[in-house]
Amino acid sequence: MAKLRLIHNQTVAGDLLISDIDQGLPVDNLDEERKQDVYVTFYQKAFVGLDVVEDRTVPGFIDLVLSDKVKLSRDGGVIKGLYDAGLLTAVDVATGALEASTVVTVEQDRTGGGDVTDDYRVEVTGTNFLSTVPAVSSVTLTDGVTSVTLTQADVLGGAGTFTATSIIVPQALHGFATDGSEDVSSVTVTANAVSVTNGTVDAI
Repeated sequence: MAKLRLIHNQTVAGDLLISDIDQGLPVDNLDEERKQDVYVTFYQKAFVGLDVVEDRTVPGFIDLVLSDKVKLSRDGGVIKGLYDAGLLTAVDVATGALEASTVVTVEQDRTGGGDVTDDYRVEVTGTNFLSTVPAVSSVTLTDGVTSVTLTQADVLGGAGTFTATSIIVPQALHGFATDGSEDVSSVTVTANAVSVTNGTVDAI
């Protein structure tokens, strides 16, 4: 289902109130207000166990199902007013874009593979590797002893590839040895704050 992500621009202190939409929460008592307040928090918050933890490295955001009321707010209501004032960013999120990644194959060009020249790059294929802002995608490679984490920007800036379905990390970026002593044994892809690991690395 398509959604609208609202991201706090952090140009003013405090949370942003979206007062003209309905969260759709059940009403247990007849005297309860049907309309529930919706806030875009200044920093992103998440449950860790039973505690609410604030992540001060990530601006607050909320994903709203693109209902008729949300569309009205976006086109001419509170969301539009906050957007026009530069207080928040609105991002359309396509159906399925926030689903967890799948890591189908992981391969390293190394000794034992089928080609003649081994450059020790790592290739990953799968789905949903890209994140919706403000989340950042990354890939973590390990040889079982040392781990290296690279963001999408790191990989692209280092002449690698990072798309929705393919990641290629050159040896110069991951830095593991080319003598067979530090072959990559596991890869983890993180997208939209969800991590998926594949521990089978084939030689190519």
